Amino acid sequence: MVTMPKLSLPTGKFFSSKRSHDLIAVDISPNRVRLVHATQETEETILVLHTASQDLSDQEDDKISEFLLQFANENGIGTRDVICVLPSTLFISKNVDMPSNDLEEISKIVDLQAGRYTPYSRDEIVIDYLCMESAGQHYTNVLLTIVNRRVIDRLYQIIEKAGMEIAKIMIASEAMSNCYDRIADSRTEDAAVGGLHIADHYADFTVVDQHQLVFVRSIPIGLQELRSGGEEVQTAFVGELEKSVSAYQDQGVGRAIKTLVVSGGSEIKAELQKMIQKTRSLNLEKDLLLQFVEAAAIIPADGQAFSKKEGMTDDSFFDLTASLASLSFMRLDLTPKELKLRRRFREGGREVITLGVLVMACLVLLCIFLASKIYIKKEIIQKIDSIDEQSASEALSLERASTKARVVRNLIKNRGKALYVFERVTSLIGDDIYLTDFKYDQTGVLELKGTANSMSRVFAFVTDLEESNYFSSVKTKSTKSRHVGQADVADFEIECQLAEDKEV
Repeated sequence: MVTMPKLSLPTGKFFSSKRSHDLIAVDISPNRVRLVHATQETEETILVLHTASQDLSDQEDDKISEFLLQFANENGIGTRDVICVLPSTLFISKNVDMPSNDLEEISKIVDLQAGRYTPYSRDEIVIDYLCMESAGQHYTNVLLTIVNRRVIDRLYQIIEKAGMEIAKIMIASEAMSNCYDRIADSRTEDAAVGGLHIADHYADFTVVDQHQLVFVRSIPIGLQELRSGGEEVQTAFVGELEKSVSAYQDQGVGRAIKTLVVSGGSEIKAELQKMIQKTRSLNLEKDLLLQFVEAAAIIPADGQAFSKKEGMTDDSFFDLTASLASLSFMRLDLTPKELKLRRRFREGGREVITLGVLVMACLVLLCIFLASKIYIKKEIIQKIDSIDEQSASEALSLERASTKARVVRNLIKNRGKALYVFERVTSLIGDDIYLTDFKYDQTGVLELKGTANSMSRVFAFVTDLEESNYFSSVKTKSTKSRHVGQADVADFEIECQLAEDKEV
């Protein structure tokens, strides 16, 4: 037998987010509650910050809830989600061969026949399983994990009273076996890896083959019994360990164990090594590789994480720290289906509410935007209306002034025009013509009535008016001859247009 040096566990990438996360692992056993609080420092590492432990009885569930709430408040923990870790004393594991390689068919068979392996009915248990397929075989070996529903219900009641919520229910055996497998990584290709965890009042024996948990057995002897029971208890422990190895070998589900990783019980390390050496089924080949590992090798811890005065060491919390270290690798989840469904609906409801809030926020922003546009347009329209009213008033004033100016201009223009026209007409009249009527309007129309000595003189006068360039459109409206005494005279009526007014 060779003792291997302690190896540090390579840290996996547990979370994709860069933001810090609080992680709480809880073990609520019948007589004790234990907690480990860790935080994600980076994308690839987590750090144990606080641990706590308290002994309680089965009837003190309310005190457990108060203890959890006080722990969260004292350490400023904001998350409500916790991970419940079940020790091997609270569940039953069975290796069962299923006559199928179809995973869906295996699921149906397990669901129907799980009650055969316990004294409880199917409704009284919660199950999950791992499948180990072997090449060339027409069957699949299933590691069936069974827990009484009352245990799960008790966990939920305690956690809910503490104002928290269970994110996952996992078994410590799978988490620790995953750590054992990663520690013995270079020796897992040609043999199985055994794990032995020494807790206070029990021991947990697990086997990993091909990077998968294939066997679990709980040994009812722990650190307290080994430390105080003497040689008789040690002999009983060796016998239980012998039974565990033989039970694994009899199942025929994996290869021979050539590496054994031991966690817990570091204070009796020498005695444990002697007891393992006495286990004949582990030392048949005389080349068993034995390694002792501490919780500090799994996750680094803050200096104040473990309180020595309360008798707590990193070994006391190895199963919980291993659960946090292996969280992203765990396949077993003993959360009941209806609770998973309820959580999924609740999370979906939160998403719907969040979406509704976002939609409402978008609608409010849209309404504010439209209202602001309407307000701005209204203000612009009001300004335009005021400008229009002012412009209309000013335009009306300008129009009135323009009209007055135009009237005055016309008056000034036409003032004395009749005298001017009369002067032009009289300049064309001789002694042989005299006027009896003279009419001139502002449009430039001139009407003349008079008497000439002869009709020819009337026509000559019309010609003079046309050729004077002062008058146009000269028309003879009427002519009439009559006798005055012994002479003949001609009355006439002429209409013409002042030439300059016509041009205008």
